[in-house]
Amino acid sequence: MHILIVRNNSNAGAMEASQELTAYFEREGITYSASDSFDLPRQPGIPVDSEDDSQGLRYWDSNGEHIVDMLVVLGGDGTVLHAARMAGVSGVPIIGINFGHLGFLSNPSDDGVVRVVDAALCGDVVRENRSNLHIDAGYLPHNRLGESTGTHHYASYFALNELAITRGDLGNMVKLSVSVNGDPFMNIRGDGVVLASATGSTAYALSAGGPVVSPVHRGMVMVPLAPHSLHSRAAVTGYNEVVTIELSHDDGTRAASHFIDGQLLNRGAIMNHFTIREGEKPTTLLRYKYDGFYSYAAKTFL
Repeated sequence: MHILIVRNNSNAGAMEASQELTAYFEREGITYSASDSFDLPRQPGIPVDSEDDSQGLRYWDSNGEHIVDMLVVLGGDGTVLHAARMAGVSGVPIIGINFGHLGFLSNPSDDGVVRVVDAALCGDVVRENRSNLHIDAGYLPHNRLGESTGTHHYASYFALNELAITRGDLGNMVKLSVSVNGDPFMNIRGDGVVLASATGSTAYALSAGGPVVSPVHRGMVMVPLAPHSLHSRAAVTGYNEVVTIELSHDDGTRAASHFIDGQLLNRGAIMNHFTIREGEKPTTLLRYKYDGFYSYAAKTFL
């Protein structure tokens, strides 16, 4: 077994906890690597590809290449999101221990990191399979009449929480259209839109007025941001449904900003077309002394 520790190196508590864990692993003869969260790729949404991921998550350190069996994340939800992006669709379980502010994706550190990790190694934890997103993002060119030319340039990305399309540097409102399974559904004029997984329903989407959605739900949450309409409402999609977002072609909307899990996507790149679906493989979070989603949510957001 090889464990990768991902720690928030700007947090003194997380760094101290990392030292406790490495001493524990050495006593128990468990191989490990450690990475500062700031050393992980900062570009959001590491591209997803269709290559075989049966070899799991690979990590290289000074001792060579390792196949990682578990990620231990020391920090807040932002650090968990970085680790989840790194794990991608590999299926490697993540146990987060909170040294940040909210900690909704991680476990409390009250019992000490060694006890929490030892419980995970012994199987004395709850495995939560959390939905994530597969996002195809790119530019769909149009002619002078506003008609699609039929060619496009795409990249695919992973997100655990959400895609957010918001006002850009010009500050102009964003104009976009939303389709579900190819059927026109909603036109939005406002500050933008958040398209979240069920996991991400308790993040940006919740702050924007969206609903709390059970993590077992196999669908997405769509929340308009400050819409200039009395008719724009949050919506929840169903299992296996696909959402398409197309931005208008005016200069203000072309300057819109795009974020994946809170990180700016491709600064300066022009993107006007997004296709979002639930990821094929869930992200596994390990829960220590977990009393259920709703109880945990109630305690976290009080």
